[in-house]
Amino acid sequence: MVQEEKVEESSFRDSTSQLVWRDGQVFRKVSPETQEVLQAVEASGLYDKLVKEKLLLPMQWSGSYEIRPQQLNFVSYPYEWSFNMLKDAAIVTLQICKEAIQQNFILKDASAYNIQFHKGRPVFIDHGSLSRYEDGQPWRAYEQFCKHFLGPLSLGSLEDTRLLKLSQQYIDGVAIDLASKLLPRKSFINFGVAYHIHLHKHYQQRRNDDAAKKRSIKISKRGLLSVVDNLIETVGGLKRKEEPQHWLRYRQDGSYSQEALENKRRVVGELVEVLNPKTLWDIGTNDGLFCENQRTNNIAIDREEGLIDKIYTESKKKEISNVLPLVVDICNPSPNIGWDNKERKSLIARGPADMVLMLAVCHHLTIAEGIPFDKIAELLQSISRFAIVEWVPQEDEQVRRLMSQKSKEINDYTEEKWRRSFEKDFHILERKQIADSKRVLYIMRKK
Repeated sequence: MVQEEKVEESSFRDSTSQLVWRDGQVFRKVSPETQEVLQAVEASGLYDKLVKEKLLLPMQWSGSYEIRPQQLNFVSYPYEWSFNMLKDAAIVTLQICKEAIQQNFILKDASAYNIQFHKGRPVFIDHGSLSRYEDGQPWRAYEQFCKHFLGPLSLGSLEDTRLLKLSQQYIDGVAIDLASKLLPRKSFINFGVAYHIHLHKHYQQRRNDDAAKKRSIKISKRGLLSVVDNLIETVGGLKRKEEPQHWLRYRQDGSYSQEALENKRRVVGELVEVLNPKTLWDIGTNDGLFCENQRTNNIAIDREEGLIDKIYTESKKKEISNVLPLVVDICNPSPNIGWDNKERKSLIARGPADMVLMLAVCHHLTIAEGIPFDKIAELLQSISRFAIVEWVPQEDEQVRRLMSQKSKEINDYTEEKWRRSFEKDFHILERKQIADSKRVLYIMRKK
């Protein structure tokens, strides 16, 4: 019986190395030329070296002109990554390119979408991007690397990390001239940024004349490796611009006593252990306290880039492999974008999760953002089977503070109305009072 195949929407641009779905798993179909290159990569020892160094996603041949890559738990996109996530992804791309050139291969693509975070670290997933190196050949993906990685990283380091979100608007990377315009004057004293962004912009402008088009650019292997080394040094020297992050102080603002916090953590941990979800989304994760120790695949979601970067760097340090932190505003989550609005999927379309945590979030959504209770319930019902949601009453200090900032009174913020709204979409399994607190945890299952 022939199994039905479906081409992955994000993979249609490269007919020589195309992803297809079959029986719930993803395979990569390659052209005869690409198969020959990949077999040569294996014979050279480069494949084993890259996999051993955890730079390249492992694969195996599943037939002629077809490979089965190790399956990913979740696909994320560059505009959902924090600064250091994007930086590490850039370094992986450059390391693979360097190793490949030394073995007479090269990367024909340097798209940030060729990287995924798998088991806590960035890995290169586009095996078909490896091609043969020819003597004198420049790195044709150099400009793409600057657009997808160096430009956004330079902006996040020297100007504002919020500019990392430009990658969502510009799906093929931030144009070199735009990055050059947005960078501050002090960027000119950073040799790497000045050379690869500002000088690159002027080179692009000169290249448009007919004479420049006719020139054939050649560079020695040694010179090419020097360019890659300089990019590694430039990217490695960029540091995230530190900015005030009020959410980083959230745990210390008196919202919980130590007893309440420990009780909440224990109760959530026990519930997750019993319900045993395969995937868990922690929406409004703050510092990721309630998902990092669970035995499941965790997506930690928060709109504050500084918090997500902190979770990522600490998880990396502790070698935590089951947490993927993402910079996403649940009030405006990543949409469907790209060709026919199908090339990159929305956050919601990449669900559902087995379980969602929404701890100390609903009062912010309702009071600060004006999202009604029933809309929150509808969203959770669409993305999860189980939900653990925290109710924060009116007398809570945080609620009083939020209400004091509103121009009109909110009279319908009551637990009774909150519960009725959620009961339309969920069976409420349990109501648990948090010790030494007036806050309550609701455990629910989708109807």
